[in-house]
Amino acid sequence: MLTDAPLAVGLLFIATVAGMLVLVLWGAARAARRVGPGAVRGVRVAGVAVVAAQAFRIPVEIVLWQLAVAGALPELLTFHGRNVDILVGLTAPVVAYACFVRRAWPARVARWWNWAGIVILLNVVVHAQLSAPTPWRIFETDPPTTVIADWPYIWLPAFLVPLAWLLHAVSLRQLRSR
Repeated sequence: MLTDAPLAVGLLFIATVAGMLVLVLWGAARAARRVGPGAVRGVRVAGVAVVAAQAFRIPVEIVLWQLAVAGALPELLTFHGRNVDILVGLTAPVVAYACFVRRAWPARVARWWNWAGIVILLNVVVHAQLSAPTPWRIFETDPPTTVIADWPYIWLPAFLVPLAWLLHAVSLRQLRSR
């Protein structure tokens, strides 16, 4: 069920989810072509791609902001509130290019960027949980955060947030083996 938000907001969100789903399926297809123990471990995805993929957070944050403007999501969960996740998306292409393409910045910059991204993502997840209409609610928000449970926005906690965690973990693992 699409909310009262403009149709363009829902379509942008669907396009973002579809794009990331295509990338994940492409990576899974590459892994499936290899057979035997350690097949997934044998698939190499360039560090630049893993970091740059975090740019998907830009349209997600724009959608969250537009949902708040439409009155469907509390401002607390946008960059006007306590969500600075858009900074990870905005800096992802810069870090990817400077650390992996030009190699102008050392690998530790990408490592610190990943850890900062994890902390920022944790901040957003905690604020979302603590403002959800549950017995553990700490932040009374109006409107409530129930829009996240509606289609297509359910893809945010079900797919995009775990994907962001996974991309950070893969990137940190790659950087550790460097």
